Amino acid sequence: MTNLSNLTVSVNSDLKKKLFSLARKNGASVEECLNQALAEYVENWDDFYNSDLFSTNDEKAYFSSLKG
Repeated sequence: MTNLSNLTVSVNSDLKKKLFSLARKNGASVEECLNQALAEYVENWDDFYNSDLFSTNDEKAYFSSLKG
């Protein structure tokens, strides 16, 4: 992986325990699991926002307003 940068997040303790457990069971690092999860999240939402399901300007304006 190239061009890495740090990102700090807070998660509840139950999620953290599950993440560490699943990473260990899969033989992966927590960093690898988080990178995969974030990549899938970004790809899915990017596909949605660029799809015909999200095509009108009104919808785009509405969802953009939710970002704050």
